[in-house]
Amino acid sequence: MNFIKNNLFILFLFLTLGILVPLRILGIGMVTQSIIFENVLRGSEVVETLILLNSQDKDITYELVAEGEIASWASFYNVEDRKLENPIKEITLSPKSQERIIVKFTIPEDVPNGTYKGEVAIMTKPPENTEGVISVSVIQRVGRPVSITISDKEILDFQPTIFPLKYAIGKNQPLKIKIIYTNNGNVFIQPSVHLKIIQVSTGKVVHNAIYPYPEDEPPVKPFERRVLPELIEWQTAGQKNGLYEAQIKVLLDGETYFEKSFRFRVGIDIMELLLASIGKLGGGNILLGWFVLGAIFLSLAAILTIFTQNKKIGGKIKILFKNFKINRYL
Repeated sequence: MNFIKNNLFILFLFLTLGILVPLRILGIGMVTQSIIFENVLRGSEVVETLILLNSQDKDITYELVAEGEIASWASFYNVEDRKLENPIKEITLSPKSQERIIVKFTIPEDVPNGTYKGEVAIMTKPPENTEGVISVSVIQRVGRPVSITISDKEILDFQPTIFPLKYAIGKNQPLKIKIIYTNNGNVFIQPSVHLKIIQVSTGKVVHNAIYPYPEDEPPVKPFERRVLPELIEWQTAGQKNGLYEAQIKVLLDGETYFEKSFRFRVGIDIMELLLASIGKLGGGNILLGWFVLGAIFLSLAAILTIFTQNKKIGGKIKILFKNFKINRYL
């Protein structure tokens, strides 16, 4: 009996505290995959994107912290701060939303080779005290382990991704090319792009130019994926309708590191489209394509002739059958 009374008392106590002392439990989240950098040069910078989540129905303010051996190397930035010039120490997320921020690690010039570990984390910020209101806050924390290995060996390794926004360009509309660089090495890069455009029907080079890395764009940091906001454009005004080929080389210090080509069409050339379609019928051989096209027309003509003849014969049979029925009753 005393056991039941004691439990009822404890339950009553918790209910009373729940009414008088509201408990603030906030749902926070962050992708927690480990951050690992290897072969990082002294004096360089590496960056990683953090994805923050707020599953609650109210705003949440996160404090941004770094701990361990890499604590003094880390600084945080909004993704809109492309040059990473204005560090932040906290960020507020609206209800049911997610946000991306950048963490940058600046490696000291005098750090010895080796592996350095730590953690970057987000913590809920305690609410400001409200006069006359008693509250208990639970500070939540989510972190991502960090491992950075320092080396003095330079590694140049990057992969460009280059593609046109459209492969069919309207008359007098520009060709627009998007460029993405993925830097897998440990040195900063600022590649240039050599663009040559050839008119396929004549083999004539109609454009040949080198586009340097944009001056106002920061270099691509080690282990960073950078989408260049500035597109490469070629104006088609004054060019003939037809098929063109873009030949692209990515240059670094005058040396070619990547080559790619693609074809695109300017305007609509009916004759060229017709010949291309006939060539496809022949498996790439235009003479065979004409033969196949002729065979198709002959087959259609034969089918039409048979259908017409059958229709006439059928009509005559119907008339004979009708006359037979009439004569039968005379």
